[in-house]
Amino acid sequence: MMEKKFRPGSASMMGRWLEISGRLEGDHRSDAIREIHVKAFRVIPVVVPPVAAAPAPEPPPVAEAAPVAPYVAPTPAPEPATRS
Repeated sequence: MMEKKFRPGSASMMGRWLEISGRLEGDHRSDAIREIHVKAFRVIPVVVPPVAAAPAPEPPPVAEAAPVAPYVAPTPAPEPATRS
């Protein structure tokens, strides 16, 4: 049996999930590295769930203007009395 080292093909494998089938050796080494004997592997398609659209924010409340009293024209001043 030939031993092969697993090396990803390119940077396109970054951020991908892999499903690996094989045998995992126990933790018997002093440096705590475990061996895995890979029989097969495949790339798992990752589907990003759609983001729910946030509801539109409500517009800020508009302050109502205070009611304005109707315009009343001033009454004319009485004319001074003239002496005849």
